[in-house]
Amino acid sequence: MFNLFKKKIRVLEIKQGQHLEKAEEQSVEAFFAKRMKNRIKKVIGYNWEILWQTDEWIYFGFPKGHQRLKQYVEQFFKVNHPQLRQDFPGYATITGQEMGKAVWKAVHPRYPLGQYTTLIQDLQWKAKLQEEHIAIDIHWVYSTDGAPETRKCFDLILDKQTLTLLAFLEKECPAQDK
Repeated sequence: MFNLFKKKIRVLEIKQGQHLEKAEEQSVEAFFAKRMKNRIKKVIGYNWEILWQTDEWIYFGFPKGHQRLKQYVEQFFKVNHPQLRQDFPGYATITGQEMGKAVWKAVHPRYPLGQYTTLIQDLQWKAKLQEEHIAIDIHWVYSTDGAPETRKCFDLILDKQTLTLLAFLEKECPAQDK
């Protein structure tokens, strides 16, 4: 019979090394994709977090619950630690929040907006872990003080460990959907 309820595992117990056998193995790319979804934390949990590690595995999940003692994960994963260190050496500190900062740090100085009273913007990016670096596809739409929208698109290449900018290329933006 199909189970409508997911099994909840307490985060505190995972952080004590319990329930590790319940973790589902994931690829380095899947770990990277999940960590890129992390944003500024306004409350406890609600980001993909590393919960336990051994020499062989990194265990991670998406904690839910508003009180630290009652936090739980519904999905619990592991990724091969040596492979992760090799393919994504910045895995412990690089998240979507850090990537967003690196994107803004690369784009903003090249396109200073000058003085304005209002800024409306949508800065979208997608990161892809590659063999030698992280590639980022950026679409930026902005308007200052009611001026017409400006659209810019870029490709960035960042270091996999430090997020140092290695290459910056402005490109043609795709046609807008009508």
